[in-house]
Amino acid sequence: MEQRSEPAGRVLVCDDEASTRDILGTFLRRHGFEVLTAADGDEAVRQAAACRPDLVLLDLMLPRRDGFTVLAQLRGAEATRRIPVLLISAEPAAEHAATARTLGAAGYIAKPFDLPEVLSQVRAALATGPPGSDGRPEAGSGNGAERRAR
Repeated sequence: MEQRSEPAGRVLVCDDEASTRDILGTFLRRHGFEVLTAADGDEAVRQAAACRPDLVLLDLMLPRRDGFTVLAQLRGAEATRRIPVLLISAEPAAEHAATARTLGAAGYIAKPFDLPEVLSQVRAALATGPPGSDGRPEAGSGNGAERRAR
């Protein structure tokens, strides 16, 4: 009888390039993650709210809503505000990484990316949660431990 283990976490991969979604999805599944995908910003917001992933890998340049707009919306909604988000972009890292952090991203991955580095950042973000999650509850939120306990 085959024994199934719990997934390492549920990750929503949002990128308008199907090949990038496929590469990241296949790689993360091989490392035990459950993977959901979205092809644009609207779909990312809908899926994040409906499926409550443990982490979002979010491309910056997307149709309908760019990654910064999606990140701001995720941070602004009670259901998604505590989900760690890693932004991915081919744009210059220094300029956009600072904006990403200011908006509450857990990190920034530059394209072309190194898959072991992606895995390292995913695991680190899952272990620490979004910036500012230090075990103390946020104003108007629960006890702050629910994301880490999953």
